[in-house]
Amino acid sequence: MKNQTSQVSKKVKYHDLPLSKNPNPIVWALDPSEVNPGQIKLMQDITNIWSAKNQEVIIASIFTPFDLGWILKVSKSLMLSTVSEIQIALQKKVATLGISEKNLQVLPSIGNSLRERVQTLIHFTVKKKTEVLLVNSQGQSKSHFTGLGSFCEALISLSPTPVLVVGNRVEKARLISKIFFPTDFSDRSETVFKSVLKFAQKWDAEVIIYHHMDLGSGPLAYGIPWGFDINWVDEYWENHALSSEKKAEKWIQMAQKKLNIKCHYICDRKMGGLSAQMLEKAQDEKADLLVLGVKRGPWSQVILGRIVRNLFAEAQVPILILHANYKKRLQNEKRLSS
Repeated sequence: MKNQTSQVSKKVKYHDLPLSKNPNPIVWALDPSEVNPGQIKLMQDITNIWSAKNQEVIIASIFTPFDLGWILKVSKSLMLSTVSEIQIALQKKVATLGISEKNLQVLPSIGNSLRERVQTLIHFTVKKKTEVLLVNSQGQSKSHFTGLGSFCEALISLSPTPVLVVGNRVEKARLISKIFFPTDFSDRSETVFKSVLKFAQKWDAEVIIYHHMDLGSGPLAYGIPWGFDINWVDEYWENHALSSEKKAEKWIQMAQKKLNIKCHYICDRKMGGLSAQMLEKAQDEKADLLVLGVKRGPWSQVILGRIVRNLFAEAQVPILILHANYKKRLQNEKRLSS
């Protein structure tokens, strides 16, 4: 394992790519009370892979009034006055886990609620103009509605910053050579795809465009009426496939001709089961990263609808979450940074 890590570290230094001289930092959200040495080692390896040359990695940890023995909100001045004390205690804690205290940042939250803690982290990442926020998910598919921990759920739903979720099934860090991007070819998804290409440029990675055609939906969603011409169903799906293929060709040209990024398209025609089929296809393609576009709103509508709630708990590679509604994202960034 030691040799493998050293090889990863050496290969990571190939990031002498045409990036900005001072790239935006990467933030690793850390809760020392909920991690073990194995998870720490995994996250350290992942941050080594994701950080480019001269790119700062900040380890951010949130503390609340409850950590100080208070069950209600406290003044901001009181929380700030205790930051240095908490930081010293936390540095000792993370040192036992093998984490360098050099870039550790303590973030005080004036309230104990989930939303207040999440907003504290979001405000910090926006202020720092963070490229990506790394978070380890402790959720289990059987015990959690979405296969995520509650903090991670709220973070994905509210954060305008891209969030990289590392689930429990992720066993080791992998260099990013193939990015798996599921899409419905909507305008919103195309916006996300352009951001995917930026990450692909960073690692010189291939992009796999994946489209799932659920043959149980569409004309067959409510059964077949008496006297219905079944041949029309085949024609419906053929037209859908042709339309999707044309859009995929446009995206591939965008990637290959304009940015010189390898890209290919997969169309999966099956009945239901998007989550399992997506993970199976990503594994077949040896993908190192899954990318999902999300939109703000009720959690049941966030991750590509209701049918992929277990995706995070079952994925064996990290999942990058990108917000599709960039107008609201930019408005939120402006509001939080003011």
